[in-house]
Amino acid sequence: MSVAEVLSDLIGGELTQAQVEYTFEYNANNSFRNRTVFFRNRAQALDLRRIFFIVTESSASASELVINSLRPYIDVVLVGATTFGKPVGQLGYTFCEKILRPVSFSLANADGFDDYFDGFAPDCTAADDLDHALGDPVEASLAETLFYVENGSCSVPAAARQKAAPSGLPSGPKPRWHLFEAD
Repeated sequence: MSVAEVLSDLIGGELTQAQVEYTFEYNANNSFRNRTVFFRNRAQALDLRRIFFIVTESSASASELVINSLRPYIDVVLVGATTFGKPVGQLGYTFCEKILRPVSFSLANADGFDDYFDGFAPDCTAADDLDHALGDPVEASLAETLFYVENGSCSVPAAARQKAAPSGLPSGPKPRWHLFEAD
């Protein structure tokens, strides 16, 4: 999470400085633990007004926290596949010489949004292209991102994407997260 905070600070710069980045929200029995994290001023911050993230179904947790934290302030464009959906975190408790890490809190952005258990849907879909090296402009996700940057829209309109073949994502139920209800 500390890396996610620094990255978010660097992306937002003066646009987000001293604004709410995210809030730890615990259940009613642990609300005394709630706390808010604010964007900090970082040397060489970018002050971006728009950012593109290439995401996959494996993008989760801290990656999603960066996306959610920035959305109230700048235009965030996602390219790829729907993210995993993990707006929660864990605390560690020693138990029988092991460490138990139950889901303990949710993470909400400045708008109070913390309900992305189904992940963030991409603005433009693109395959996770393993046949081309990262950074190769013909790699599917990067090519789609570059198309959007140059044209202001996805290469395939949304209506056509909905009719396209299945994305190849695994089927079956996703795990649901529940807040730990300890006193």
